[in-house]
Amino acid sequence: MGKITPFRTEKLLREVQEDIDLLGGSFKIYAIKNMETDRTFYTDYYDAEPPLRNDTDGLQIWSPEEEQEYQEHLAQYYKQLSYIETFTDHDLITLEDLEQRLLKQLGKKSH
Repeated sequence: MGKITPFRTEKLLREVQEDIDLLGGSFKIYAIKNMETDRTFYTDYYDAEPPLRNDTDGLQIWSPEEEQEYQEHLAQYYKQLSYIETFTDHDLITLEDLEQRLLKQLGKKSH
């Protein structure tokens, strides 16, 4: 991973703010951290909840192809989650918490 720059942090902050608008500030995530010159920097994040089916009323019947695609997506999610839990330094927090930490990382006051 390259040097952590304000540009990269600003980009991540914009992504977090977009996800807050879409998913809400209380959405749980794994915030990936890196150490650089004795400081902690947040560099990425990953959903803490597995992907859900899009059948809100529970009445939709999925075709075998749709079920297979969902199961593959779910397997990929758990593979990535296992990697994060095993090989990264991370915090389990909300999107809103990550937004505040990124603002602090940039030296900005929260709004």
